[in-house]
Amino acid sequence: MRGSKRMRRIFALLVTAVALCALTVPAFADVIWTPEDDFFEQHDDACTYVGRSYYANAQAGSVAVCKEPGGKELASAANGAEFYVSFTYDLDGDAWGVVEYDVNDGTDKWLGWKTGKKSGTGWVKMDDLLVIYDQQSFEEEHSAAFKAYAGGFDAVLASDDQRVIVWTYPGSGEMTADFEKLNHDYADAMSVDRQWTDEDGLVWGHVGYYMGARGWVCLSDPSNQDLPVTKQTVVLYPAAQNVADVGTAEEDAVPAQTGDAENAGLIVGVAAVCGITGLLLVMMRRKNTD
Repeated sequence: MRGSKRMRRIFALLVTAVALCALTVPAFADVIWTPEDDFFEQHDDACTYVGRSYYANAQAGSVAVCKEPGGKELASAANGAEFYVSFTYDLDGDAWGVVEYDVNDGTDKWLGWKTGKKSGTGWVKMDDLLVIYDQQSFEEEHSAAFKAYAGGFDAVLASDDQRVIVWTYPGSGEMTADFEKLNHDYADAMSVDRQWTDEDGLVWGHVGYYMGARGWVCLSDPSNQDLPVTKQTVVLYPAAQNVADVGTAEEDAVPAQTGDAENAGLIVGVAAVCGITGLLLVMMRRKNTD
């Protein structure tokens, strides 16, 4: 009886571990970073997710970073500085974006969300920003020329030895994944939902999701890592000279919180749960042998 109860207990733990693995793996694939900002935490229900990068681009030559939408100015950034806007808030018809910036850190000042150094958060007027060209920009520009996938490259996508590179968008030069060999022992065939043909006649396919990757594949040449890069022309207002920071006390700053850190914690959790699962399997095998 004791042995039977013990086996039932082990089996219950095993089922729980497998369930946790199944639930947790997709979770960290789509984690949305949220800023540690007092105003955002008080008004998060009224905020809209954006998740895009921008250049400072105000007619005055610099962008004010405020404590809250329409509030006290904390700092200013000359045109050309880069911001990552995670969420926006509407104040009397004007959209404001929450950003993170490094405190007293010279050249890295406006990229606290990337550097992970000590930083503060603030709000900037979206009218004073210019979006940095990205996948959404590409799709807005070319969506009229998209076609439903015609199935002409199924043999390539179903191959077990085909190298496939996934790009953020055609001509970006930025990979989101590089599969040295597609191996369908571990996943279903890569699927494409729409296609687009560039000016050189290369056919591109959009991959909604495949083993953690999203983006575009050059179906005509899926393994070529040296595809042409499309340069984007950026025209900004002249930058203000000698822009000084205002009221950025380092003791009031908060440590940067990044999506990568949250993902890492979840990945460790998955590894731990799956490790326990493996150990339980070994125990059950030994028990059955005995």
